[in-house]
Amino acid sequence: MPRINASTVSWPSDGMHTANDLSVDIVRGYLLRGRTVVANVMNGGHFVLVVGFNYSAPTQMMVHDPGFTRASYDYKADIMGWRVFDLNLPL
Repeated sequence: MPRINASTVSWPSDGMHTANDLSVDIVRGYLLRGRTVVANVMNGGHFVLVVGFNYSAPTQMMVHDPGFTRASYDYKADIMGWRVFDLNLPL
């Protein structure tokens, strides 16, 4: 993966969530609007990039997990918090 230019990433005021305090609908909305969403899983000890959701299983978040061969985590059972970033890429 190419390095991301730090000047294109912004940490918004609504970016830090140390608890699972975002609803599934909010997370889905962020993804649909192109926001970068990271989930804190494994009792707070691991982070994964959320890349989508499963319409037939409403609480299943599809992820890229850098440490495990796992493709999804459950919103209710697995996610402990969120980090949200915005990318400001030139058009």
